[in-house]
Amino acid sequence: MSQFGSQIRIPATYMRGGTSKGVFFKLDDLPASCQVAEPITAWRA
Repeated sequence: MSQFGSQIRIPATYMRGGTSKGVFFKLDDLPASCQVAEPITAWRA
């Protein structure tokens, strides 16, 4: 086994608009240990 542990397949959507890019997941597709109970706020530079 590698130092990163086992991998699992998670469906995702890759979106691009202009110079912005993002990877989006459905919450139900993520393992319970990775789900966030509260919204993630935008990072500020």
